[in-house]
Amino acid sequence: MRSLVSSSWLQLVLVLVINPATLLVEGQNQPIPPSPGFPPCNVCSASDLTLRISNPAGIVSIPGEDPFSCSNFQLAGDNGFIEESFCPFVGPFVVNCACQSTVTSSPTVA
Repeated sequence: MRSLVSSSWLQLVLVLVINPATLLVEGQNQPIPPSPGFPPCNVCSASDLTLRISNPAGIVSIPGEDPFSCSNFQLAGDNGFIEESFCPFVGPFVVNCACQSTVTSSPTVA
């Protein structure tokens, strides 16, 4: 079975991109690894782009992968580290991320 995310890329992005403290090595910023080139993937919904994670500290557990935070998973999706063919199928893995709509309704004026 193929992994949902490019494992080596995800691990690298989780270390270098997601945790800014790890970007400093001997006072030098490490370059952000290049994206493997997949289009952005909204991990909450491939069809409803208004849904985003609301629990960034939640844990995503994907069989065959180390657990990681919802914020890291969303960032990996936003930056093209999740294969396009898997994007529509990641929904069941983000239940702990509490996906919510980012659209707020305007109050009606009476």
